[in-house]
Amino acid sequence: MTPIGRLAQFLKSAGVDAQLEGETVMLNFDESEVARGEVYLELEERGDFWRVQGEAAMSLLVGEEALGEVLMGLNLINSSLSVGSLYLEALSDEENPFEEGVAFTLWGRFSALVASLEPKDLTLLQETLEQFLGGVSEALEGSMDMRQTLKA
Repeated sequence: MTPIGRLAQFLKSAGVDAQLEGETVMLNFDESEVARGEVYLELEERGDFWRVQGEAAMSLLVGEEALGEVLMGLNLINSSLSVGSLYLEALSDEENPFEEGVAFTLWGRFSALVASLEPKDLTLLQETLEQFLGGVSEALEGSMDMRQTLKA
């Protein structure tokens, strides 16, 4: 089994809805009331350890009247995350799936190093992943009353 296949198998056995897509593991992100999307994990061997790079892509709709507040608040959200970071990418009018408002893709990134692909080491990766996704959900839902500002 390939290393990325071992990672996908471990996450599945831990109860995570993980799908292997080529050299990437894809997870659905639906923990938040204000963001929905996918998380992609890639694995890279770095000598004596493995580097796991995670990237989340979530669709957001921002009301135009709240745009400034959301952009300023992104720095506050990033400062509250203990793992990873977030940034926004505006969608063009043609890419906007919503009838009104400004649409963004909210990107999140994190990295983790693991000593091996053995379950004892992958458990740390799973905890980091849960911490990242939980932190993103908590920050989005708790910052600036974003439930009123953003819609998934």
